[in-house]
Amino acid sequence: MALIRKRAWQLCDMNYYRVCVDIDTTVETLFGNQQGGRKGHNTKNRGKKGYRPVLGFIQQSREYLVGSLRKGETITGKETAGMIEKIRGYLPDCVQQVLIRADGEFQSWESVHACNQAKFDFIIANKRCNPSFDPGGWYQPKKRQP
Repeated sequence: MALIRKRAWQLCDMNYYRVCVDIDTTVETLFGNQQGGRKGHNTKNRGKKGYRPVLGFIQQSREYLVGSLRKGETITGKETAGMIEKIRGYLPDCVQQVLIRADGEFQSWESVHACNQAKFDFIIANKRCNPSFDPGGWYQPKKRQP
């Protein structure tokens, strides 16, 4: 995939030194009794079975990079680490720096370790997290007025 992407980027005159990879899950609701569907976090159809695909896109070019179709349950740390380890193999040689952006579902020691091993920068957002370090140097986004 890296060779195909490199060739396509050359034809389109795209040469990214740094890319941002956005990783997130979504819910594909199942209607009927389909294999592999599980009851899980489904905001639009609460209590219904669904698949929970995880997708990774290159933010600059809006290309699909990596992902998998999964059962309806929450993704584990081992699965996220395995996905992060695959990313380098799908990127062309011109990409030297990678920033991984993900939500709190991907927060685990396995995924952090995988990012550090691959020398990726990462941002894992989590709304309800008390950091183990002094949060005084950090800022909180402005809350909307009701």
